[in-house]
Amino acid sequence: MRPSEVFYANRDAIREMFLKNHPRLSNLRVFGSVARGEDREDSDIDFLVSAKPNASVFELGGLYSDLEEYFGHKFDLVEEQSIPEKFKPEIFKEAFQV
Repeated sequence: MRPSEVFYANRDAIREMFLKNHPRLSNLRVFGSVARGEDREDSDIDFLVSAKPNASVFELGGLYSDLEEYFGHKFDLVEEQSIPEKFKPEIFKEAFQV
């Protein structure tokens, strides 16, 4: 099964989990091959998230743990501030809200 199929089948539940469990994080988005409609069965899914000023690394770890329930280990979780400036325009252009 392609990651996009798992994502779209669970999108509402993922959004609800994110809003309920992670108040110190915001703007959960998908980018990469899933966002471009180019994912294959061996692809992973790339998530982008923004951390609020009061967020800790434990918040990101908690979100990672929650996403594992849907995707196993076939996903990446990237915090917006960690993206090198040269990659931001392309990533932000293709990213869409969960």
